[in-house]
Amino acid sequence: MSLPMHTPVWHIKNSPQDSVVLDFSDNATFALTEEPMPHKDVLPEHLYTTPVHKGDVMVTHSITCVLTLKDNTSHGFKVNNLVYCLTAGWVPKNVSPTVALDLFGVPGFTVYYGLRDILKLKEGESLIVSMAVGAVGNVIIQYAKKVIKAKNADVALNYKSDTFPQDLIDATLNFVDAYFDNVGLDVGKPTMGTTWIEVVTNCLSIKGFIIIDFMFPKDRSNRIAMEAFLDIAGALQQGDIMLECAKDIVEAPFIDIPKIWGRLFTGANTGKLITKLTFSA
Repeated sequence: MSLPMHTPVWHIKNSPQDSVVLDFSDNATFALTEEPMPHKDVLPEHLYTTPVHKGDVMVTHSITCVLTLKDNTSHGFKVNNLVYCLTAGWVPKNVSPTVALDLFGVPGFTVYYGLRDILKLKEGESLIVSMAVGAVGNVIIQYAKKVIKAKNADVALNYKSDTFPQDLIDATLNFVDAYFDNVGLDVGKPTMGTTWIEVVTNCLSIKGFIIIDFMFPKDRSNRIAMEAFLDIAGALQQGDIMLECAKDIVEAPFIDIPKIWGRLFTGANTGKLITKLTFSA
């Protein structure tokens, strides 16, 4: 198999103001370019970098297939190995495994550590989840209800409704035990309060976390493999989590990726939005 020498790459062309611009105008948010493939010890089908600023390659999580290896074999990879990683570069190569991007990727592990380590949710406790149909939210509901056996996981509310504040009060007649915020909206205010005085007098705890810190801890422990993966796999095997509910796969050519990505701002996806690239003959 001949190795590719160049690859199309989506860059951030302009920082979005009110919303992303998904066209090829001067004001477009993204720009498509053709660039040489980098020379690395391991040549994956996707590139890797971390920051996303104006002019940078667009960052995503991906499943990559190792195309070739150089002399360095200390990394343990082999040709045709599939590897999950954080990448910078929507690089067109069709791969089928997607479970590493949703249930056994960032969304699933965010749910596990968010509920277990951060909220410490227990059986019988109640929970509010914002964006419950998103990549993380829909797994939270399934895991909290079936695995932890939390309460109030059966009530769905539309935060865009004019009656939402009262609907939320009616759905939570008493205080709730935990609130898992996925988007930073004010959906918790009717229940949690709007001032720091109420936070203090009710002895509330507010804590943010970054899932990367759990996936790649500084102490190099492998909690993902020893805890989260086994726990989620067991829930999936027992039918407590439905895999088909955790992702929304959209087939599209490489050039349409920004348009697919734009669905995140319109609520068009249910679960993890994954792009499956299509290629012309």
